[in-house]
Amino acid sequence: MDDAAAPNAPQTLIEARRAFQERFPIISAAYSLDGRRFTFHAPLGSDLELGRYVRLTLQNGAALIGQILEEDVEQLESSEVRIDNASDQGIVVPGMSLGEATIRLRRNGRCGSGVILGPLDPASTIPLRPFDDATIEPATVEQVADLFAAWMASYPMMTVGSVALPDGTMPARIDPRGFNRHTFLCGQSGSGKTYSLGVVLEQLLLNTDLRIVVLDPNADYVHLNSLANPEHETGARYLERVHNLIIYRTGAIAGDERPLRIRFSDLPSHDQARTLQLDPLADRDEFHTFRSIVRTFGDAEFSLDDVRRAASENLSEAARAVMLRIANLGVSEWSLWAEPGVSSLADLLSTEWRGAVLDISRFPRPIERSVVALATLRHFWSQREQRNPVLIVIDEAHNICPAEPQGPVQEAVTELAVTIAGEGRKYGIYLLVATQRPDKLHPNVLSQCDNLMLMRMNSQSDLDDLASVFSFVPAGMLAKAAAFRQGEALFAGKITAAPFLLRVGARLSPEGGADVPTTWATPAPPRKTGPDTERRPQVDNRTGDAS
Repeated sequence: MDDAAAPNAPQTLIEARRAFQERFPIISAAYSLDGRRFTFHAPLGSDLELGRYVRLTLQNGAALIGQILEEDVEQLESSEVRIDNASDQGIVVPGMSLGEATIRLRRNGRCGSGVILGPLDPASTIPLRPFDDATIEPATVEQVADLFAAWMASYPMMTVGSVALPDGTMPARIDPRGFNRHTFLCGQSGSGKTYSLGVVLEQLLLNTDLRIVVLDPNADYVHLNSLANPEHETGARYLERVHNLIIYRTGAIAGDERPLRIRFSDLPSHDQARTLQLDPLADRDEFHTFRSIVRTFGDAEFSLDDVRRAASENLSEAARAVMLRIANLGVSEWSLWAEPGVSSLADLLSTEWRGAVLDISRFPRPIERSVVALATLRHFWSQREQRNPVLIVIDEAHNICPAEPQGPVQEAVTELAVTIAGEGRKYGIYLLVATQRPDKLHPNVLSQCDNLMLMRMNSQSDLDDLASVFSFVPAGMLAKAAAFRQGEALFAGKITAAPFLLRVGARLSPEGGADVPTTWATPAPPRKTGPDTERRPQVDNRTGDAS
């Protein structure tokens, strides 16, 4: 644009900018090089935001539905523009008179790219071809809902919340078949991670036959087999689906809850040795003697007390060391071990069951929780050839399979989790790992996850790490997690056709864990005043003297 030769040059900078915008407006338009992805340009104030679903209308009248996955700001520049009364505008250009100036104007626009999800009419077939100069505008709730309905036609989807659109909201639905890949759920404290995981588990229980085992470190999911609202429209069907979901907790608890116990003899011999912190090389004699004692029991059940008694009857120094190790470590005193005649975790996992919540929150020692995790993972890995699908949910996974495991038991759990993450899927063993500390989770577990459920994360370094692992999720959408409110999330991976932002819906079952009520924030009642009220001495903060 060259206004230098125009008969009436703009008198002010604002007039020049307006003239530039009116003469060369930014028009919302899109084009595609392959018919699968699109690039667009639009005014800065348009509703074409990151994650937004859009309608693309081609020149031949065909219409497509797409989603914006990347956005940026672009600058458009005019040619030279002469401004009269430049000195009044505060424009001073060396070598020119103060009465006029020649400048270049810039204005900002919105640009970005996205993916084409399908035709506007799900029944139509539009070839995937390049296109140019397509109009682009936000899609309506009805248009997006029709597209999701077409996806649901082949297989029922699960509703986990709602998606906000400019003209309303629509149900947020995910594909339960996508859980045949490992899933990572992440969110900082207060983001709604625990609540949201409960919603996902409820929908899996309600809509699939997939067996689910939950390692529950905070008793957050101990009410999955009950209803928060008995009058809920799907309540009866949900209770029918979870009638064989059993809660296993420490201690003898009445009702549907069973005591969580493990028999020492149910552990493989190498895991038994790890429990006693025996190293096959550093503790050669003691390790060999322990293995010899264990072999004497054959296939019979035995406890640590049985091992200690057998060691006491052996006159060797190594046997005496085994006996002292058991006594000094206090391992036989753990509340974890099953008493004679009491069913164990191995008995549970060998029966027919719909789901199980293993509440490990009441074990006083972290190593006891690790032993439960080890026994659980070991069972399914040892039974992998049966190819009986199961979803193993590990909450607070940074404590179960950390990046830097501490001690032989945690090292064994982490090693097994890494193995399952790498090879378990082909045997039908799927992981859902949840944490608020992604940097503390073992990287070989995280890197094998194909699904992402991301809640609020303020740490930029954590978001950068997630961007490198989940490269299929646009970095701009990941960055939005820093501004999420409680209950808002980003879902991506095999469980979705394309990444989308949502608000998680309501729970069916009561939430097991909750924050401590902030009753301490209630204002204290005003103190009585009057002639009969005893006057407290006032202290001078500078001198400490009372008056």
